[in-house]
Amino acid sequence: GGYGSRLPRPPRPPLAAQRWLMAEARTEELRARYRAEGLMVGAADRIEALVREGRCEGFGSVVLDYDDHSLVVYWKGSLPEEMVGLLQELRRQVAIDVHEALHSRDELRGCRECSSW
Repeated sequence: GGYGSRLPRPPRPPLAAQRWLMAEARTEELRARYRAEGLMVGAADRIEALVREGRCEGFGSVVLDYDDHSLVVYWKGSLPEEMVGLLQELRRQVAIDVHEALHSRDELRGCRECSSW
């Protein structure tokens, strides 16, 4: 016991090595952020592609949350089975929440009164 049994502190790396390690950590953090954003954008593109095929009525919008690296999908009515399956697949890589939309995108595009907004 006592003070004599303390292990000596390992020497600090040179300042240049410390700076390199810090820069490398920041670079890896940016890489992780870019990977997450790429997955998020890719998921949104796949959702939009399925909607463009015309087999999924009720789509409102998809919002990308860059802070949380997640998606929010707004949908009017119940989700079609095809979309449910796609969202299950995409959720393996990206957090996705679905919220009720008041109007679908198609309804808003067809709304003549909206042109005065």
